[in-house]
Amino acid sequence: MARRTRFALLLGLIVLLLGAVVIFASGAFKKSSASASESPVAPEVKTVPLIGEGDQLLVWTAPAVLPDTQAANATGDVALVDSAGNVVPVVKVPDGANRVIACGANALSPDGRHFAFFMGVDSNQGGEIFLMTDGGTPTPIDKVQYLACQGGNGRFNFSPDSSRYAYIAYESDARQSEFADGTLRVGSTSDYSVAFEERNVTSFDITDEGVGYLQFFTNEKREADEAAIAFWDGSSAREITAFNVAEGCRYTSGYIKVGPNGHLWVVIRELCRDRNEWQLYDVNPEDRSVLVVLKEEPRGASVSYAETNNIIFSPDGETMFYTLPDGVGANSVTLYAAPASDFAAKKVVINGKARFRTYGGSVNANPVISPDKNWLAVVSDDGNSNYKLHIVNLANPDAAPLEVEAGSRGDSITFVQFTADSSRLIYTAGGVNGADNSLFAMELSSGSAFRIQRGNFTGWAAVSPAGDEVAILDYQIQAEGIRGPDFVNLEVINVDSGETTTLLTGGEVIDGEVKNTKFFAPFLWLK
Repeated sequence: MARRTRFALLLGLIVLLLGAVVIFASGAFKKSSASASESPVAPEVKTVPLIGEGDQLLVWTAPAVLPDTQAANATGDVALVDSAGNVVPVVKVPDGANRVIACGANALSPDGRHFAFFMGVDSNQGGEIFLMTDGGTPTPIDKVQYLACQGGNGRFNFSPDSSRYAYIAYESDARQSEFADGTLRVGSTSDYSVAFEERNVTSFDITDEGVGYLQFFTNEKREADEAAIAFWDGSSAREITAFNVAEGCRYTSGYIKVGPNGHLWVVIRELCRDRNEWQLYDVNPEDRSVLVVLKEEPRGASVSYAETNNIIFSPDGETMFYTLPDGVGANSVTLYAAPASDFAAKKVVINGKARFRTYGGSVNANPVISPDKNWLAVVSDDGNSNYKLHIVNLANPDAAPLEVEAGSRGDSITFVQFTADSSRLIYTAGGVNGADNSLFAMELSSGSAFRIQRGNFTGWAAVSPAGDEVAILDYQIQAEGIRGPDFVNLEVINVDSGETTTLLTGGEVIDGEVKNTKFFAPFLWLK
């Protein structure tokens, strides 16, 4: 009896192994256009390895045509796609969630081990920040407003050594308030425990040494009439200085940056009955001295939900790049550069209409900084729907930005990402919502760009850690006579050859009708 059992088990194992070999050897499903006469396309295709062995692609998946239409669906998952195209759910997306995004521009820790993302809604109901380490099961760490990951000056960030993270848990009405503030929380990436928290914080900057933060305190009218600048050194917090507004004035926004020399650089927007002033302070934590180094009259109003206050230092710390609202839009700014020792020598880098991150998002990609901190990529809008990509050389402030036109009026730059080695910039340019566009790469050393592949790409994409492949959603334009929407496939494209392979399909055509739609929106390629 035991011998028969062993034989049956052995026979079953052989059958399973033969089945696996058949599936693996079936090959990749190559990109094609659907027609009414074609056989139905399977909604998920197991393929030969497309992404690097051991790599995994983190995606948001749900039974809908596109992520923007997912709000009407009550199901969905964040999942990992392995090198064979297998989809493994890692956490359920809450019912009704309409936002599943990487938590800001610095959602991936510098060491590449930790990743933060938001799941929830873009309303006062909010959602949760999840952290995942080494591709493991995501862990919810806090219930927050969407503003903690999108827009504002308190977005999630990791310390340079990846040992800590910080974010502002904004008040529920922060987006509707004159200024946005909430509770600063600093946690450990080793166990996700909270090491420090402080209320009334409107901006922070995290370093290996600690966290500098700016607090606003209000009067009986709930107007910010006092600003305090403090620093937490990992064990205790110390208020360095505080000052009050002049009579008839109030603070409406603020920003803090820890400079290379350890000084705290603070931007404060002061609104008065007779003036509107942007002020830059140099605060020395050692002797508590405060120096007003620059005052400007911005051309536009600041809003709590847009990232219009920014300070970026050049890699050598000698030059400060900063932004001023220009009045064109809620998130539209002029970018300046100035020697940190001589602000009178400032110059304009992008003359207005540069679009930084805002709460409602944009069809154009948000600004990104290269991993080596030498480059800034940002999209501008001339106010007439003509978009341009600017690539600013932060290491050489005297160099004119490299520039790329999106195309015709209304065309956009929907995706921008630097490769991990900072040698190339990968981007899409052209039409949106299924219109023709292209995936490009720019060699940053020479400023020359080349077309990787033509398509009908969305802004959902991720570049491989090696920089040689891109996972991207591509509209499948249906042939005439097909009933139903143009669904999107998840494709992997080789940067140098342009070879395109479909990893997962987003629908099938049955009897001339699109059915069983499902998207697989990528937002991180893990090694």
